Amino acid sequence: MAELADTVNRANEASLHQIRYVGEWHSHPPRASRMPSIIDLAQVAWLRRELAQEGLPAVMAIAADHDQFTFLLADAADAGSADR
Repeated sequence: MAELADTVNRANEASLHQIRYVGEWHSHPPRASRMPSIIDLAQVAWLRRELAQEGLPAVMAIAADHDQFTFLLADAADAGSADR
């Protein structure tokens, strides 16, 4: 996840802080569940903590077979207590 933070920071600096990063999207392989994996949940928790500093929510979208999607939204207000 450190590489992700570096990439986000570079994009933020390159845009003179005009572009905001709020989340991730990805697809799960055919026949896999659309539900978030342990890795997905850990990434959303990390995003929530990082973005809470700016008062922003974290968002993740997961695409799966048969036009199924899952959206995770982690409110910045919950960042201090949810991961304990």
